[in-house]
Order: sequence, then structure tokens, then C-alpha cells
Amino acid sequence: MSEHIFNQWDHLPINLAAEQIANPLIAIDDFFSAAWLPEHIEELYKWRKSILESNFFVDAKGSPVSLLTAYKNNLKLIEAAYLINAAYKNGYYSYSVAISKSAEQLTDEKQKWSHFPTLLNEVELMNPLAVIEDLFNAFSLPEYREQLDEWLENGLSNQSADKWMESSKIISVYENLQELYGAAWLIYQRLSDDPYLKQDKTVADVVNIQVSSQLPAP
Repeated sequence: MSEHIFNQWDHLPINLAAEQIANPLIAIDDFFSAAWLPEHIEELYKWRKSILESNFFVDAKGSPVSLLTAYKNNLKLIEAAYLINAAYKNGYYSYSVAISKSAEQLTDEKQKWSHFPTLLNEVELMNPLAVIEDLFNAFSLPEYREQLDEWLENGLSNQSADKWMESSKIISVYENLQELYGAAWLIYQRLSDDPYLKQDKTVADVVNIQVSSQLPAP
């Protein structure tokens, strides 16, 4: 991939709706409404694997079509993280609530939340905003978009991309996205009025069982 100078418009969120720009947490909620944290981690692994091997991305239905959705979801998540990082660095301290106050808080979250990040260290779990800052210290917003364009193109190809994409950059983007998923989950859960809890899943399962038991036999 050739290096080039980006213009000022490249450094703006161009894939988010107006309401998502006004409140980036909406974009994060949409991301995790599309799939749970571990599901996104697994999908990203399959995407990276398809890039480095001589085969194209295949979803659970044996089709590559869901890769386009994954691509769009990741673009929006990165842009939402960019806005959160910019707001926090410019003194919007409401996001500081996303910083854990103690190890006891982490223990409580692990017990109550439906999912908890497993790929972040304790320092990163305490302060996911620092993870977001490191994310954009590594690559700029337009660089991430450019990388994901390459990932999409090569994920749909049956040829290995290591001949024309830098392996080190692929690995860096992959690891950064994994950490972004975890940080975004922490930020959303801690700032949301309605976080995803284990009991929510339990209640939903019970309701589904009750409804199924009331349905007439075929």
C-alpha cells in the first residue's frame, strides 16, 4: 500500500449518522447489538486468517457476504472511538466515568456483566480511555480506514495478501482492533444506563422457553 498525505476531510468521521456523531455511544451500542464481544473477536480472527492465507473470508453460512457488514461495523466503531478520544482529550470529562475506581469494581463487573474483556491487562481494564488514546497514537483515523479497505479487498480474495501488505502492519491493526473491542465494551457498559448483564440473558432464555412451551405442536 503506497503512503500518501491525507487531506483535512479524511480526519473526520464520514461513516457515522448525525445522531452517532452527537453521541458516539450509540455507534458502540449498535456495534454490540450486531454481535457480542466474543463473536466480534472470533469474526476478526477469521478475517485476519483469510487475509494471510490463500482463501477468502467465509461466514457461518458459507458465504463471504457478511464481511461487508463487518467492514462497515468496524469503520463506525473506529470513528466513534475517535470522537470519544478527541472529546476526552479536549476536556469532556464525562467520559472519565469509564475509568474504573478500584480492583473491587472490576471484580463486581466480572460477576455481573454478560461479557468481560479477556484480552486487556488490568491497567487497560481500569482505564479503557488510555487504550483508545494508544490506538490513535499507533495509526491515524484515515490510516485505519485505509487499512480496513485493504482488509476488505483481500478478505474477498483467494490469494494471500502477505506479498503486497506489510505483515507487521496487519498484526498491529489486528491487535489494536482486538483491544478496541474490549475498551469500547468497557466504555459502553460503564457509561450506559442499561448495560448488558448476565441476568438479562437468563431472563430472555426463560421467556423464550415459556413462549416455546405455549406454542401448539406442529
